[in-house]
Amino acid sequence: MVRLTILFSMIAFICAYAFRDWYKSLCALILMMAFIENPEMPKGLLGIQGLSVWNMVLLCVCIGCAMKWKEEGLKWDMPQKITVLLSLFIALIVIAYVRFIVDLDGMREYSVIANKSFDSILGHTSNHLINPLKWLAPAALLFIGCRSEERFRLGLYTLLGMYVLLALQIIRWMPIGDLVGGEDFAERALRVLAKEMGYHRVDLSMILGGAFWAIVAARTYLQSILAKMMVPGLLAITFLGQALTGGRAGYVTWAGVGFAMAWLKWRRYLILAPIAAILMIGFVPAIKDRMMQGFDEDSVDTRSHNVEAEWIDDGDYDFYTVTAGRVIAWPFVVEKIVQRPIIGYGRRAMQREGVATRLLTELGESFPHPHNAYLQWTFDNGIIGLIIVMTMFIHFGIYAMRLLRDKESAEAVAAGGACFALMLALAIAAIGSQTFYPREGTVGMWCAIGLMMRVHVSLNNKRAAAGKSLKNG
Repeated sequence: MVRLTILFSMIAFICAYAFRDWYKSLCALILMMAFIENPEMPKGLLGIQGLSVWNMVLLCVCIGCAMKWKEEGLKWDMPQKITVLLSLFIALIVIAYVRFIVDLDGMREYSVIANKSFDSILGHTSNHLINPLKWLAPAALLFIGCRSEERFRLGLYTLLGMYVLLALQIIRWMPIGDLVGGEDFAERALRVLAKEMGYHRVDLSMILGGAFWAIVAARTYLQSILAKMMVPGLLAITFLGQALTGGRAGYVTWAGVGFAMAWLKWRRYLILAPIAAILMIGFVPAIKDRMMQGFDEDSVDTRSHNVEAEWIDDGDYDFYTVTAGRVIAWPFVVEKIVQRPIIGYGRRAMQREGVATRLLTELGESFPHPHNAYLQWTFDNGIIGLIIVMTMFIHFGIYAMRLLRDKESAEAVAAGGACFALMLALAIAAIGSQTFYPREGTVGMWCAIGLMMRVHVSLNNKRAAAGKSLKNG
């Protein structure tokens, strides 16, 4: 009761402060993402669907922004092609929801067979329409409001602070002793983190895999000696937090993002990669154990013996165990995509079109979604949808890379590097999990995109003005 009283007092203060300085309240809203999935965080108030403390703060921030719109000279000055791509992306989310909501028979069948509850129409609307759109709101607000160096610094520190808070919670709840070879490490992480934090360990591993390198990129922007001295500690916290998730895809993501960023910006550090790998294997045996699952007989998932496919086990490794069973689901998904490749089937196609039901009844495998964001998006929205979303992310990636490689602006390197790290983390992890629909775990990435685009627009405007002034002079 005391904690709830304190929580609601803080929420009331943030909401009230939003009418005075909506941008600072927005930063507080972003920090709340570290705790939004916590079981103790109220998900609804007065029994009203969607009336959560986070939504209340978001509403107040939006009202505060609207009230200050003219006073602060705010405007939407995103490049036109990005605005078009974002509009098409949002349209795809809406269309996928509409196609889903008018054809729920397959969902009902799957719910019965899988013994899962079937959400009401209101619940589906909240989960598949309202929530994906609201998770984009903080990024849009950051882009609109981040119009000074002070606000950029606050936004960047807030974003990185959210990831550090997530890592600290993982360290709090996961026994560090598991890193030296605890049994059932991954299973323990799955149970504990879901119970205590509400986030899935796979999502946390991906998130922190990108956050580590986002902090590395942001260090170039730090000016005070104290801030620079804190960086090694923040990196250690983030690395330890990710290691404790037991997420193999996250470990690969961490390595992939690090290699890509070093290749783009700090190639002289590539020589340290083998040393880092040796140190991790030597001092964190649990990472080695997780990465080697499926490559030796003792670590093979016994369920793979029930799968009749020669390529599952080629003698050197067990592909079923290596991919955590995903290799079983993917052919079923591809087979269905081929039947309607252009426009797809709408949201939750995996369940509505009977693929999840077939996997469950014929093979005993529970796959409510494809565990591959590229396949899921194509299944739902077709090749047209995949082209749109990939074009959008490629444009963001190009802008981020250009800023990361900028030799004049530390602000550009920090914004571009953080955005590039978080986006690439999603792109890599999307091979084995994740989704391109906006959700809790990607709010930080979208916020980094918002900050990056603001820096991109600001630098372009400044350099264009400087060039025009030089020409006139």
